[in-house]
Amino acid sequence: GKVRGDGPLDMSPFEREEMRVIGDAAADGGVETDGGTATADRLAVEPWLPHQYKWGNVAMIGLVVGILGGYIAMTTGSAFLAFGISAASLLFLNLGVEKIPVTHHMALPGSTAALAVTNGGEGSLVVALVVAAVFGVVCALFGEVFQRIFYAHGDTHWDPPAAAIVFGTFLIAVLHIAGVFPSSSWVATLGL
Repeated sequence: GKVRGDGPLDMSPFEREEMRVIGDAAADGGVETDGGTATADRLAVEPWLPHQYKWGNVAMIGLVVGILGGYIAMTTGSAFLAFGISAASLLFLNLGVEKIPVTHHMALPGSTAALAVTNGGEGSLVVALVVAAVFGVVCALFGEVFQRIFYAHGDTHWDPPAAAIVFGTFLIAVLHIAGVFPSSSWVATLGL
């Protein structure tokens, strides 16, 4: 879509509650799409989660969720339990409870990285939690960058959590292939 503001990372038009101009086509070049033309009730920039887009808040949520995901993974041996809990919490958001943090894209890479760096939970809990925290923050911020570039200025849905999970698990695979992590947990490395 058309970038509104000072660049694709700029969310200030949303903060100022700027609206799109009536008649602006929904797609570049003035061509109508399935959605037709824009109306006055659409914000110029629409963040994926209006309550969860500020850098510091996103990073802090990623830090906490990464640590929790790593701890759950190290305690249970499951890379997926923290992800499942986070994904299940989306039910509340879908039922209309506002301001529920969306965290599954932080929990899965964090818990997976904790198991990968400790070779399935055999290593140091402290190392696992530090790595999980780093992955939680990195994937939280990657999801935010992705939503600002591909979602907030667009006219269709690009899923920021899916992108963050792909990025995080790809990073785990690369770190395993490079010999930094002794295992890749459940992440496929294609025999490399």
